[in-house]
Amino acid sequence: MTTGALVTVVLVLGAAGGDAPRATTVASPVPPIADVPWRRIVFRASKLLITATAEVELAWRESPAAAEELVESAGDPLAPSGDRVARLAVTTQLLGRESTTQIWLDPVDLAALQRRQLEQGKRERMKLYRFGREGIYSLRVRPRDEERGQAFETWSDIHEEVLERDTKSPVSDPSALFYWLSAIEPASLRDGETLLVFSKSMLNPVEVRYAGAEAVRVDYLLHGAPDAEGNAIQISGRVPAYRYSLTPSAGEDDELELLGLEGDLDLYVDAERRIPIRLTGRVPPVGRVSANLKEAWLQP
Repeated sequence: MTTGALVTVVLVLGAAGGDAPRATTVASPVPPIADVPWRRIVFRASKLLITATAEVELAWRESPAAAEELVESAGDPLAPSGDRVARLAVTTQLLGRESTTQIWLDPVDLAALQRRQLEQGKRERMKLYRFGREGIYSLRVRPRDEERGQAFETWSDIHEEVLERDTKSPVSDPSALFYWLSAIEPASLRDGETLLVFSKSMLNPVEVRYAGAEAVRVDYLLHGAPDAEGNAIQISGRVPAYRYSLTPSAGEDDELELLGLEGDLDLYVDAERRIPIRLTGRVPPVGRVSANLKEAWLQP
């Protein structure tokens, strides 16, 4: 795979026009990955004739092994700051498209180190972002007509650029919210905090606020429960849940995307088990949709 000359563009907070909002680093302590009780969660959403599934898998890598998976690039790329790196694998299937994304996160401050997304089906493309102190290296690869259906390593329509940052705050990924909100104490977010995320090729400050507790109806399989003797158990009925509102504070409301849902999002976390159980957002063209937990695996 050969690449041409790099193009440098300026990446500003939110949409063009007006004053850019101030982005801040989260002040609440980021919980260690060992405090997150789940390792894999599967969601399903259905409305009208549209059905979508999404899977999030959380693991960790020792920093030396993770560093070998991170590409060298322009932009003064970030290196892991601690002994471990959190790696999230997110797979979504929606409207004839399948997307597989891997995100490497520094668990110390939720800073994204690298994001790689491969889309297949109706739309084929690979996007890689390597986050650095001076900018975000972007690599986009698409197949030419004769390359469609082949492995992405053979694609030859290649575009590289470095997105210059106008802020020194750590840049995270929307999927980090699953990790962060599964272990944090909700009281610490009553007044809200701002997490700067990279979503839809933009830097977007997202206000994260604890919006209260409520009963949520669930129906999912739980694997790995200590008292289940290795068997999956069915969790059904209403459970107390923490609701967190996730509000993009710059630009249009479609600039925040998580599991294929856009706009102002609500994430519900089981108050007892600390497992995300519902994500609500907008899916064009059908409107507001809830993705509900269908299966979960606990950490061993």
